Amino acid sequence: MDEDTISVSKGVFIFNNNIKRSNNRGRRKRTFTTNKTTDDNEIFASNLWYQQYANLKNILEENIMELNDNMFSSVLSELVQFVGSSRKSAVEEIPTAALLTGINMPDHAAQFSTLINKIQQNETPHVACLYSQDCVNIKNMIENMINKLMNSEGETIDDEYAMAEHFCFGNAMSLCTLSKPQTREMVENFTHNDFENVRQLLSFRKLVESETYENRIKLLTDDDYFKDVLIKHLRSIQKYLRRFHLFLKVLHVLVNDLPKAPLGKKIRELYAVAVSRDITKSDEYKESFQLLGFLSKVELISKLSAIIDILSPKLTSVEQNKIAEFVNKLEQYLKSMNDFNMEELQDAVEEIETEALADETIDSRQQFREKLLGMAKQKSAKQLNKYEQLRKEVLDLLSNAFEEYLVEPKSFYLHEIFFFDDVSIQNNIVGTHRTAIHNALNDPQYYLQCSCCEIPNSTSIRHTMPDICIAYKLHLECGKMINLYDWLQAFLSIVDPSDADEESDRYVKPELQARFTQIVTELEYLGFIKNSKRKADHVARLTWGG
Repeated sequence: MDEDTISVSKGVFIFNNNIKRSNNRGRRKRTFTTNKTTDDNEIFASNLWYQQYANLKNILEENIMELNDNMFSSVLSELVQFVGSSRKSAVEEIPTAALLTGINMPDHAAQFSTLINKIQQNETPHVACLYSQDCVNIKNMIENMINKLMNSEGETIDDEYAMAEHFCFGNAMSLCTLSKPQTREMVENFTHNDFENVRQLLSFRKLVESETYENRIKLLTDDDYFKDVLIKHLRSIQKYLRRFHLFLKVLHVLVNDLPKAPLGKKIRELYAVAVSRDITKSDEYKESFQLLGFLSKVELISKLSAIIDILSPKLTSVEQNKIAEFVNKLEQYLKSMNDFNMEELQDAVEEIETEALADETIDSRQQFREKLLGMAKQKSAKQLNKYEQLRKEVLDLLSNAFEEYLVEPKSFYLHEIFFFDDVSIQNNIVGTHRTAIHNALNDPQYYLQCSCCEIPNSTSIRHTMPDICIAYKLHLECGKMINLYDWLQAFLSIVDPSDADEESDRYVKPELQARFTQIVTELEYLGFIKNSKRKADHVARLTWGG
């Protein structure tokens, strides 16, 4: 590459290599057999992790489609019929149908997406969905409509991206969706490289450290021994997951209607907390159980009945002996609460308090006030009545069950096969644009991975950096207004330090001036600066921090 084409600004340079193209393109030998396609899926089709990923993705897609169809089945069928009938009639006016979806409906996007799929399957593949922001005027509306009608590429689904991020770690992740027999069969087919892939998990180190010296050697070198250990821990996590999901539903029944919903109203909110930390030790959990301590008899009976309905279908399994004992205890508490009358109990308490007041002679208001305060203190210290005692025992029983079954997933060895941290996924799906641009301009080595841009600290500037990075780091040192001449001189002192000791009105090379003009324009386009109406030779800085 010639030196006259080197530029630190973004650009594309074409160099002809004088290679003559063959005119016989059709005579090339095919590198693939006729029974295979060039689809990217064929590259990973033989991998165990990809097979499980594809299987899980298909199951999720079918479940989502079935759920959406059930939610909007009647409305969608009528709309699809209207679309089909309108195409057959004479076109004298634009056929229009109004769909009232309600105010702030959270599943609007899913509803319209399902409608689009139905129309594409049954009527026509040419469907465009336009939102209000796409229809500012007729020109924008037509442009967006044409773009969507011509665009055949689907958007990347967040769920598929998250699953791909998890499964592409290796064949170790193919074990996360299997049953007990399938797990053993899959592990039996593992090669040495697959076992090494499992050994790369972070929690495997903790597993090795927890074993004796002899077993440590076997875990690291003996695949047959590690196979049995792997199956044992996988089954332990599978058993934990079944009970985890079950008792998460039980906890949701208890806390979904509490005031201010400390743990959330949706089960997905509970799940997000439970898989990220020990939910039973969180402040929200403690606050929820404090609120549960004020439940009335009717509310507690209703919640216990719902919990028993959730747990009862699971008692058919042989391994659910502990859950059966737990359900029996709940049924006994439920029967005890139904046996006594709350009104009679309250009348007895009021009668005792009235008798206590009548036993002593009260001569003044002050003495009466002191007596009431004393009775209030004594009441808090008294033994709980029958219902309060039952409520306390029920909540203690439930809390102990949650502490046993809703433990943090990270406490299990090899938990990475079933769980993963979604921070990296979130950064890719929901990007922070300003942060990414700042990192690229402030430290280009972060993305370029080159030694010429490596800096000891964030404030350092090297002349080998791209021009826009140098100008950006210089602009961070300025205030609200930036003098273009001073900015240019500072830029020249870094990129061309040969004559930096001369007078400030030195001759500026046209090439350097053009490079500075270009980077100022680029920074303005990125939204970091703008022209100032107050001073012609100044620009205004628009961002702060960093």
